[in-house]
Amino acid sequence: MSLRISFIPILLVLSLKTTAQEETPEQWELPLYLREASGLVVTGEGYLYAHNDEKGNIYQVNLQKRSAFKLASIGKPPVRADFEGIAIADGSVYLVSSTGILYRTTPFSPDNPKQEVGARKIATGLHGIKKTETYCH
Repeated sequence: MSLRISFIPILLVLSLKTTAQEETPEQWELPLYLREASGLVVTGEGYLYAHNDEKGNIYQVNLQKRSAFKLASIGKPPVRADFEGIAIADGSVYLVSSTGILYRTTPFSPDNPKQEVGARKIATGLHGIKKTETYCH
C-alpha cells in the first residue's frame, strides 16, 4: 500500500456584510507562496499575519484587498525550519517549529514591507519528544 499525499490550497473565508446585514461567507485562495501556510494570527491592531511552512517569513494579509506581502524575514537568508504556529505577545511575533524550537522576533513595524529581523531561539523542552503542530501565547 502506498501513501499518497496531496496538497489542498488554503482558502480564507471572509465574512462580508450585505445591505440586509446578513453575513455572506466568501472564499479567497491564498497566493502561491502561502499555499503551505501553517499558522494565522490577528494582531491587536487588526492585521492578519501568516507564515509559510519552510522559511521564517512573516506575511501580512489584507482581507479586504485580497492581497498579501512579505512583512518580515527572520535573518537573511531567512531561517529554515518546519514552522507550525505563530503567535503575538509583548510586541514580538513568535514562530514555533515542528521540533519544538520557539523563535521570538525582535519588534518590527507593520507598515514597512520586507524587513529583516532578528530572533532569539527559545528551547521548549519538546525537542525530540513529539512533533509540535501549533502555538498559542
